[in-house]
Amino acid sequence: MPLFTPAGAIGTLAVSGNGTVTGTLGVTGALTASGGATPTGDVTVNTGNVVVNTAGNGLRIKEGSNATSGTLTLNGATPVVVSTTSVTANSRIYLTTNTVGGTPAFCWISARTAATSFSVTGVALDTSTVAWLIVEPA
Repeated sequence: MPLFTPAGAIGTLAVSGNGTVTGTLGVTGALTASGGATPTGDVTVNTGNVVVNTAGNGLRIKEGSNATSGTLTLNGATPVVVSTTSVTANSRIYLTTNTVGGTPAFCWISARTAATSFSVTGVALDTSTVAWLIVEPA
């Protein structure tokens, strides 16, 4: 039984200002956050998609210590170690060249230690800056 249901608003929850939910908020149907939402735990979408309807908006991932996104600079054929506790044995690690340096070629994930680090190896004379992104399979 809800603690408060405004007259004529059965099936609708309207909050003007700030609202806090302690516990779980279950939504069947669409949940629209026009002013933003700041969850402190996981956000799970069981069916459907996460949709960003405004051009120019998108996914922003904080970089830094133990992150899931960042950049590295290749050192020729010497492996570059990226320390992050976010990497797992099942992580999908995506690499893309951000800035070309030296004699660009290609690079690959050459090693990983779950919850510690992964290594990226390039080819001789490649000093490109490479962006990396870790994604976990569901």
